Amino acid sequence: MKNLFKLSNIIFSAAIIISLYGFYKIYRIKQNIFYGSCPIEDNRPILYSGILLMILSIIISYIEDLKIKKRIKD
Repeated sequence: MKNLFKLSNIIFSAAIIISLYGFYKIYRIKQNIFYGSCPIEDNRPILYSGILLMILSIIISYIEDLKIKKRIKD
């Protein structure tokens, strides 16, 4: 049980860090591009990986909750 909890927290923290890095990169690029250009085009993989890790963290937390409920029920 504790392993899933730790794994979920680690993945959640990694998702936050990756997403913040992506937003910082977009902010820095946005200062140097022309009006009408999209700064997100080059940073999509970073943002998608952050979103994917966040979803994975939610799924692991849900599985952990199911295991706890099953253990209490039995």
